[in-house]
Amino acid sequence: DIPQVKMGATVQREVVITNEGKQPLQIKALQPNCNCLKAEIQPLEIKPGAQAKLIVTFLAEGRKGTQHKAITIYSNDPGRPVQRLSVVAVVN
Repeated sequence: DIPQVKMGATVQREVVITNEGKQPLQIKALQPNCNCLKAEIQPLEIKPGAQAKLIVTFLAEGRKGTQHKAITIYSNDPGRPVQRLSVVAVVN
């Protein structure tokens, strides 16, 4: 969640992704559903027990009010290869 963002501002948040599996987790793609969102993760392959930081950037240019956006994460996870990360921002 990104509370109280001024219109035109750029805000970044970090989300920690942990590989709790026994095999390397490969991030194949990150797909934001809006050009107001950017997502980057390093490394793209997370070793078992390791973590990676997902950097989410929200651009509040031309936006007002409560924004509900999402980033779809595609990976080699056999149980959940597609996951959706919700992003909520309130733009003033």
